[in-house]
Amino acid sequence: MTRRNTNNATTLARQVQAWLNALDSTGSVLRSEFDGHVADPNPHGNMKWKNEWVQGTYELFDVVRDGGWAMVANKQTTDRAGPQPTGTPVWTVPDAPTWTVNQYTGVVYTAVETTIPANSLYSVLALRAWLPDVSVNANYRVIIYDPVNDIWDFGVPFTGDVLLAPGWIEVTQSANLFTAGNRVVIALESYSSAATTDFNHPWSYEGTLQAGAPAAGFWNRDNQHLIVRLDYNDADGTSRQTELASVVAGTIIRFAEEATPTNYWDYVVNTTTDSVGYYTYTVTLQDTGGLGVTELARCTVSFQVPVADPTDYVELTNGYSTAPNLQGYIAFDDITGGTNNQNAYGIDAQWQTYTASEDWDVLAISDVASGGGGARDPRVFVTAFNNSATLYSLVFWNRFLPVEKENLVKAMNRVPWPGGGGIPTWAEVYEYELFMNYTSQYFVNVNDPFIVQSVNNLEAAAIIGAGRAAVILAH
Repeated sequence: MTRRNTNNATTLARQVQAWLNALDSTGSVLRSEFDGHVADPNPHGNMKWKNEWVQGTYELFDVVRDGGWAMVANKQTTDRAGPQPTGTPVWTVPDAPTWTVNQYTGVVYTAVETTIPANSLYSVLALRAWLPDVSVNANYRVIIYDPVNDIWDFGVPFTGDVLLAPGWIEVTQSANLFTAGNRVVIALESYSSAATTDFNHPWSYEGTLQAGAPAAGFWNRDNQHLIVRLDYNDADGTSRQTELASVVAGTIIRFAEEATPTNYWDYVVNTTTDSVGYYTYTVTLQDTGGLGVTELARCTVSFQVPVADPTDYVELTNGYSTAPNLQGYIAFDDITGGTNNQNAYGIDAQWQTYTASEDWDVLAISDVASGGGGARDPRVFVTAFNNSATLYSLVFWNRFLPVEKENLVKAMNRVPWPGGGGIPTWAEVYEYELFMNYTSQYFVNVNDPFIVQSVNNLEAAAIIGAGRAAVILAH
């Protein structure tokens, strides 16, 4: 059976309802899943663009622009869409602080931390970092870390020679939004290294895999270039476990095809995990040569591991004693193992608070964050993270593993799939087609009851793995 490419989900739902009415007992079980979707003129949350917000009545899933905010209504409402700023943001740390300069041989994470209060929205209008070491051997990076939701945002690494003398450098950032309950750690990662330990060995490229160990002698990555995994043994069968264990934050890894070295990916390492049998590195993609690495190509994998020198970092005792919502945070070698205190460190933020209607959800932000004066450098960049339940369709589909997508396609064509219970019924096929039609829209809301039920049905049918529904529906 071929997939139906229609943009009219309501019409298709009515067809499905008619088909189900003529089916056996299997169909009667499925029929209830379509109840409430047929009569509704917008049954599955197809978004409706309403352009600029004006005072009036808006319906569920209406989308508007209000200033720099793109918003979607989560119920009928007359409330204003965009969050409205309150108060005047200012720097918390003085422009000329009386720092204490300390040293540590290794990686230092100095940070400001806050937990967003209930019924509040925060954004960061500007960030600045104090660089105590302005040599080319001083390496810095800004990291935004949400420990509650395990969300990471890594800035681009830069060196101290962006300044001529110790002082503040303003960090360019994209628009961001932190919602109630978020614990936000904004950290300056610092380490000093005048040399690297270099080594290279062959591994073959297995391809993309969202989760799972690489085969013996292989390496793989996730779809987003956020994770790479290397088997303990290289492609020649030699154990490289000790060298893989030596990889630290700031290590540069290049995966280049042996046959065509101009095809490569360069990554900077964020964290290292021994996954027993292989190593997992969270990474940031830095550079691509050609079209990157071809699947199954044998690669030369080159490592540049920084050798730690004493690292300078600054501290201002009781710098947050008059800022009850802020705390200092410091960690050594591992950002997750730090401690809180009232001291300020070499990172500062201008926080903007907002009042917001509970009737609207944020889709995107632009031109909300605008930096003030001070030195800027384009290499210092921080991206935002988004906890919205509304996802771009491509983002939603990238949550499915390749084998799960394959299984769904097979199910739609009444072909048995691995782990499935035989050939799907015609009723199931029509349900899968309706699901595919809906998710082909520009956005997918993972809180939509139809989506929730459909994804859970996919897990029950073993089209996706056990426990995978919760992962796919997370926000």
